[in-house]
Amino acid sequence: MTFVTPRNALCHFLKNEMPLTLNQTFEVMITKILVPTDFSYLSSQAVQVAIELATRFNAEIILYTNLNLPTNWDELPEDSKKHYPEELQRIYNINVLFRDYSKQIQANGVKSTLVFSGGDISKSIQRVCDKHQVDFIVMATHGLSRINELLVESNTQTTIRGVHCPVLAIKEDMTNLKFKNLVFASSFNEVDKPAFEKVLAFAKMFDSTIHLVCINTSSFFTQPGVLIRAAMDDFEKMCGAVPCKKHFYSGFDIESGVVNFAERVKADLIAISNHTTHPIRRIVKGRNPVDLLVNRAQIPVLTLDYAS
Repeated sequence: MTFVTPRNALCHFLKNEMPLTLNQTFEVMITKILVPTDFSYLSSQAVQVAIELATRFNAEIILYTNLNLPTNWDELPEDSKKHYPEELQRIYNINVLFRDYSKQIQANGVKSTLVFSGGDISKSIQRVCDKHQVDFIVMATHGLSRINELLVESNTQTTIRGVHCPVLAIKEDMTNLKFKNLVFASSFNEVDKPAFEKVLAFAKMFDSTIHLVCINTSSFFTQPGVLIRAAMDDFEKMCGAVPCKKHFYSGFDIESGVVNFAERVKADLIAISNHTTHPIRRIVKGRNPVDLLVNRAQIPVLTLDYAS
């Protein structure tokens, strides 16, 4: 008989292996939380959320910042680095800022580490996640106007799209981390079940009520209603003892429908699968609705991507 321990529960959670059922007693373990930061006020809010999560899960915080460094900086001999005075000054400045952050983090009994690199942000973050076995990312985002959504991308957007790791995107100060009402927006296909297993485990830790919502638009969810209801029933059964409610909600588009529904049920968190072959991505042309949802929602959004 295989006993479920916090450690092997973590392995299932991170590696996306055969999901554990809620009938098995375990707690989701988050051991390393990555916080990409530019040391601005907004990113400091992400650090505050990470501290609260780290305290709850007894986890370590890894602060990552992207500097304008040569891509081969880590391979350069120390003597060669002396020929890059501006880059060395940036590194010195970042370490000074990190010491201030580190004192704040350590005051809460949490260990912290600073990692920096140059190059593409999302690719660099994925490398950091792989190297340091990161299992959760907390990022702050400004969001974009509807016009800018068509023209520019935020670092949060590129990170969400580029990494295979749960990402919690926040926009405002969260002094008390509570997720009483959690919305899971989905097309309720089989491809969403691995992500939903993670949502269930997260909801269990925060004593959340899960709201399963199907957004009905003129061009989305073309399956007959009876089939969608049957699919939602399967997800409801997966909830076990976790409080769960099913909803159909009409919206002009997916992202506005999800945002409006979340406001209606006074949700504290929106969760959505962000798999690279997700049906939502295939149906909607152009920008990824997950990107738009992160931009427009005023509450935290948890995106769940996975490699396989």
